[in-house]
Amino acid sequence: MKWFIVVIFMQDYGSFIFFKPQFESSETCLASATNPSDIAVYGARIIMEYGRPLPVDRIICANEDVIKEMMIVPKGESI
Repeated sequence: MKWFIVVIFMQDYGSFIFFKPQFESSETCLASATNPSDIAVYGARIIMEYGRPLPVDRIICANEDVIKEMMIVPKGESI
């Protein structure tokens, strides 16, 4: 099963899923999510995507099943 880093922002900024890199276990995902040099890369990517740093509420490692559930939009709602 693949694991991914998910950044959940404060306020109404939503979340960001890092599809690369992919991890083979929750342990390797967590190791990357807490590694200072990797954190700098993730932060730079967020700035590239949003044009500025955003306030982070939490960072989680989620497996591919959880990611698939996050991507489903309930009927009657729009993105």
